[in-house]
Amino acid sequence: MLRRLWADHRNACLLSLVLLFIGLAVNPYSWVFIAAVLPIGWVLLNKKPAQQDQPQVTTTPVEETDSIEPLTGPALLAKIKELGDVSKSDLVHSCGYYSKKSDDSERLNFTGFYEALLEAKGIEASSSSSDNKNDADVSQPTNGQRRLGEQAAGTLESADQASSLPLKDMEKENSNGFDLAITAANYQAPDDDGDTRYEVEYNITNRSDQTIELLLARLFVLHPSGLVVATTEDESEDMAENGESISASSSTWGTSVQELDGDASSAQLMLQVTACSCHFEDLGSIECPSTGSSATLKPIDQSDDALIVEAITITAEPPDDGECRISIKALINNSSDLSFPRAVLSTNLKSASGRELDDTYTQEEIPPNSQVVVEDSFWGVKENRMKSAKFQFSLKAFAASGISTAVTRDLSVEV
Repeated sequence: MLRRLWADHRNACLLSLVLLFIGLAVNPYSWVFIAAVLPIGWVLLNKKPAQQDQPQVTTTPVEETDSIEPLTGPALLAKIKELGDVSKSDLVHSCGYYSKKSDDSERLNFTGFYEALLEAKGIEASSSSSDNKNDADVSQPTNGQRRLGEQAAGTLESADQASSLPLKDMEKENSNGFDLAITAANYQAPDDDGDTRYEVEYNITNRSDQTIELLLARLFVLHPSGLVVATTEDESEDMAENGESISASSSTWGTSVQELDGDASSAQLMLQVTACSCHFEDLGSIECPSTGSSATLKPIDQSDDALIVEAITITAEPPDDGECRISIKALINNSSDLSFPRAVLSTNLKSASGRELDDTYTQEEIPPNSQVVVEDSFWGVKENRMKSAKFQFSLKAFAASGISTAVTRDLSVEV
């Protein structure tokens, strides 16, 4: 301790020694001895702890650390299947793709999740995008676009916006029946909730001998890695014969920019349009059965052999306060390889004089080589109106005649 005191405060020690010798020489003036210890005492009282004795204070910067190891490969695919229908935010978080800061806030890593998912499926993340900045890449789907569509379908099955889209098998039925061109692609600046809206305007030109009467469109909003973050489905009934064109649009709202890493302009838009021709059949009529009974109509002379309505059964339930419920069931048989994305069964209830009392319709998708039971009903039919009334049936079936896909990365922001 003395050695350390001498090393750190040599001047104070020398001053104390000098005063001590003076005190011995001038004894009995004892106050000099007190003066001799003042320099050392002052130093000891005001001495700060040595650097090595001071507690070390470290400042930890706010940094992000992975709270769990992100899942990859088969483990990632298994986890997605296990979670089922959850939001994409919960999906990304549950698979470990988030960072946790020292202040306990979290940031979801959508990009890392998408890239890991692509890799788990054996797809290179860079294969779904290119550096080509043309207004739109338009053609019948190339191999790359088919793979992009397969990625989209696979992602929709595990995302919270998954839905049973009626065009899910259409890529197997590509044809050259019409041309598709995207004429404009826009997005809106995100709102206060971080949601944005995307819209494409497009034009189709009929090059087939069949008249196009229905357009079914699916619009996919894609992350730059190629994974789907939002989708929507639109339809437009219009008519275009050979050489004629139809203009339409499709839009989706509520896409979170967080799923696009905060950059709404980085999205790619993929538009898939199916053109359909229309097959119409007058299925005939049948008298309304009495309450509590049923009647069956077996349509005849159906010119379209691909889609046949085998039978229509009508059941009139017992009345309740003078009103009846009438249920309708129709068995439709598709014996062909054609897909009918829309089959509309229309029913008109007519009085004995032919005046229309009520009408209803229902629509279903009829896959190739399948049988589908279509159900509909009337509610609140007055019992006295059912006497001598007839049901008139017709079928309007839209058969897919062609499909085309376009992808654009050139987006304009709406003011």
